[in-house]
Amino acid sequence: MKLFTAKNDIKGNFIGACGSNGLQYDPNVDPAKRHPRDTIDGLTVGCGQNIVYGWTVQKCNANFDYVFVMDTSTSMMRTRDVSSGNKLKKDAANEELQDFLTNIKNSGGDHRAALIQFNHRSDTRVVTPLTNNIDTVKQAATSGLTYKEGTCIECGLQTTLTFLQNERQDKSRRVVVVFLTDGLPNSDPGAPKAGGYEGDIAAVAGRLKALNTAATGNVPPTVIGIGYGDPNFSGAPQPGDLVNAELIRVIKLFTTDDTWAFSTAANVSITEVFNRIQQSLNSCALNEKLHAAFVKSKDVNNDGIINTVDLFALYDAYFQKGTNLAGDLNQDGIINSLDISLLIGDLGTVVEPGTEQ
Repeated sequence: MKLFTAKNDIKGNFIGACGSNGLQYDPNVDPAKRHPRDTIDGLTVGCGQNIVYGWTVQKCNANFDYVFVMDTSTSMMRTRDVSSGNKLKKDAANEELQDFLTNIKNSGGDHRAALIQFNHRSDTRVVTPLTNNIDTVKQAATSGLTYKEGTCIECGLQTTLTFLQNERQDKSRRVVVVFLTDGLPNSDPGAPKAGGYEGDIAAVAGRLKALNTAATGNVPPTVIGIGYGDPNFSGAPQPGDLVNAELIRVIKLFTTDDTWAFSTAANVSITEVFNRIQQSLNSCALNEKLHAAFVKSKDVNNDGIINTVDLFALYDAYFQKGTNLAGDLNQDGIINSLDISLLIGDLGTVVEPGTEQ
């Protein structure tokens, strides 16, 4: 992850890579050994925060173990997602997983990833163990998954728990589990268990969410659930939103809390779900994606500052946060000049010199 600051380098030069020594304190300059901060004293810039003016810093000190748990039931293989260009669900989900893994790879940290699949009880397995060779996981997600009837959610959770307990030798990284399923529990196709499977799901999920180690400061895993809804789970047509509501209720049984439960819907694509997850994680993976958009901006007026930064340089109070701010028109605690930085999708448009207005 490259870093940019118009405040410290008027020519817009990059000042280093995320996590590099250049971002750490210099004892010769700062004997107090303070961490890099933005322009407000006392506010530490965390990994994932993108401050357009003053500092634009991603401080990638935290490393993660990402465990992706993918539903490989036959519905993923046979059902098409109209919101993703009518791709098969397995292909649409894999495209988003590939992007997520690429962002992890390019984020500059010493992150690892693993891949687990689940469907029927007999075909739930670890596809790829934790590795910092992210390309290995990407390849496995494309060609290493097998599909079979069944949606044994508790099997996927139990395999994940056992894997983290027994096969994760280096436990110094924080754990993020991303668990995707497109169906309600169907662990025994043709012979469903009396009373259902929700009790089993909740029980193993409780053990997974309680898992922690001293090496990570006793921080338990962040367990994220994705409901990749299908409007015809029961075999009879139902309103899509009703089915999605039932699926999200099951998803919430195993997520860290309700804020980590996500679901596709008529107006929420699988792409949007994955983007929301990366944003919610506030991880450096997302910022690699943001940075790619950021560098599209050009210095069309040749003043040494790229034009997206020029925009925010117009505001004296360019990074105020609080309550009852004069420039906070929508009452979200952030002045609107900073709001704009969060709303502009590509962070600037390239125009030919002399044509700008």
